[in-house]
Parts: sequence; C-alpha cells; structure tokens
Amino acid sequence: MQPRRVVPRCGTFAGLSGNDLFTFALSHELVEATLDPFTKTAPAYSDVDKAHEALSLVLGGGEAGDICPDDSALVSDLPFLVQRTWSNASAKAGHHPCVPLDPRPYFITNPVLSEMSSDGVPVAKIVLGQSRTIDLQLSSDAPMPADWSVQILGVATFQKKPAELSFILDRATGDNGDILHLTVTTKHAGTVGTTGGFSLFVVHSTAKDKRFTNIVGAVQN
Repeated sequence: MQPRRVVPRCGTFAGLSGNDLFTFALSHELVEATLDPFTKTAPAYSDVDKAHEALSLVLGGGEAGDICPDDSALVSDLPFLVQRTWSNASAKAGHHPCVPLDPRPYFITNPVLSEMSSDGVPVAKIVLGQSRTIDLQLSSDAPMPADWSVQILGVATFQKKPAELSFILDRATGDNGDILHLTVTTKHAGTVGTTGGFSLFVVHSTAKDKRFTNIVGAVQN
C-alpha cells in the first residue's frame, strides 16, 4: 500500500482560512511528499542533520516544510498562498533559507556556539548554576532600512516547564555586522535532546516592518 498524505479542510488555522489555508497546507505536503515519500521504510529528506537538531526539536519535525513554519509567501505569478520550504542552496548563499525568497533583505541574529556535544550538536557548555556570556552576530544579505530588535526566549518556558535558563542582553537592537553579548545562566538541568541534557533557547529578531526570523541555540550542562 502506498503512503498517503492527508490535507484537511479546516475552517481556520494559524490565521488562515478558505482557499489560502487549503493551498498553504497543500503546498507544504506536496513538497514534503516529493522529498520524503516513504517516511518510515526509506526516509530521505526526513529530518535535519545532527548539527541542526535543536531546530527540529523546537519545531517538532525536520522535513522541508516543517522547518519553515512561519514563512508563507504569495508567489508573484500565482493567485493563491503557498508555504515557503527549506533550501540548502539559499541558506548556504547567506539568503533566507526558505524559498521562494521575499524580495526584502534577509536578516538574522546567530548565537556563536563554538563547542560540540558528544553527539555533534553545537552548544554553549555552562555548568549548572553558573553563567557565561556568548556573542550574537547580526547579519543581513542587503542593507536594512533600520536596526532590528532581538529577544531571547527560553524554550522550556513557552513549553510551560520550569525555566532552565535565564538571559541578560547587553543591548536589544542592532544592524548588520554588530555583535551583541548575551549572558546565559543555567537554573535547572537540561531536559531535551535525543540523549537529553540540552536546554534550548530561541533568538527572535524583529524588523520595523513586523517581519521576524528565529534561530535556535543549545546549552549543555
């Protein structure tokens, strides 16, 4: 029996309704069915690599549509909504990793995580109860019209678990080429990851035009 993907007809979901909701969901599933048709018996592009495991853990899946959950775009020659999907080529070129590309500049704030866990995940290693300051590198693929703002969110907190990390930013805005400094304190032992022991945080960047980008970082005790 061939695997099937089901696209439900919902009234509303994620602020979408009607044909926009249907074509948004359909485009998501068509791309994933093409890249990973046999998810159990012969997985193909079914998940991210180990180095980017934190992203998959936060989003609850690592297929090409799953890791672009907030990125939708109206393609210029189509009269309906489709979801952007992940492109390694676009990410490697320093552009938005989800295509089709937005014509506006892409901006991101990357935590500098220079250590590796025993299973190959980039992390900041911080002893439980102690603090450490890490760099956040701001970059964009074209000049931005104004500085963007940066916020740090502990994943455990918005999963309604006890906070595992606390954060202090030296400043909360910047532009391409700037470096912010983030002091992270470990409050409780990490509880996520395929081998456990990770605490995750999201670096949330917001532009004046209300666009945003997210990137996930990992801390290991």
